[in-house]
Amino acid sequence: MNVYRVDADLAYGTLVFAHSPKTQSGEEAQLRIWNKEFSDWDHHCETVGWLAPPIGYGTRNQARALPLDAVRLALGPEHNLLLSARARALLSPLLLPNGRFLPVRWEGHDYAIFECTALADVADPGGIEGERSEYRPGCWTRVDRWSFHPDRLATAPAIFTVPQDPFIRMCTDVFRDAVAAHDLLGFAFKPLWSEADGGVLIDNSPGQFMGEAGRQMAIAAKERRRAMLAILKARERQARIKPQQS
Repeated sequence: MNVYRVDADLAYGTLVFAHSPKTQSGEEAQLRIWNKEFSDWDHHCETVGWLAPPIGYGTRNQARALPLDAVRLALGPEHNLLLSARARALLSPLLLPNGRFLPVRWEGHDYAIFECTALADVADPGGIEGERSEYRPGCWTRVDRWSFHPDRLATAPAIFTVPQDPFIRMCTDVFRDAVAAHDLLGFAFKPLWSEADGGVLIDNSPGQFMGEAGRQMAIAAKERRRAMLAILKARERQARIKPQQS
C-alpha cells in the first residue's frame, strides 16, 4: 500500500479566475463570494445558489494550460484541481463518495473543480516529522515526512484529506491505478509513504526552486510538456484516421 499527494501537473499550465470589466454585476458579486469562501481556512464552499465563475489563461508570458483531464487552477491547494468531463465520468465511483464537483466556465471546455470532503483518520501523528501548528491543535504547519497506520489505509477512501493537513489531497494505489487504467492525462502523484519503506523525505526548502536545482526543475517541466504535446497530437491524428476507416 502506498500513499500519494494528488495534484494537476504544473508543467501543463495553470488557469486563473477571469476577472473582466465585461463581467456582469451578479457574477462580480459571486466572484467575491468565491474568493471569500476559498480564503476561509475552516470553510468549504456551498453549492446552493452556485454560479459557475469564468476562468481563463494567465498572463501572456505564461504557458497556456493544456486541456487535459486534470488541470491546475490558481487557488488554494484544496480547490486547485480541475477535472474534465471524461475524468469525472470515469472516476465518479471513486470521487463522488469523497467529494463534490463545482462547475466553472472555461470557453469551449467542460470542467469542474473537485473539492475533496473526505477527512480520513489514517495518519500516525506519533510518526510524522515536521513542525506542529501553534494555533491549530493536531495540525502541522510543515510536514517533512508522513507516517500512516497501514491497517487504517486498507479501508481508507480512494481519495481523502487528513486532519493533520486538510489542504492536501491524498490517495492510495486504488485511485492512482484507476487514473492509469483509464489513460487520464495531467495528474501528478507525489509519493508520500509506502508500507515497505515508510515516509518519503519531503524537500520543503525554497532552495529547490532556485539556482541549479530550479533550473533543472524547469527543464524537466518543459520536457514533460513537450512529451504531452506529442501525445495530444498523436491522439488527434488517430481521431482523424478512425472516421476514414469506418
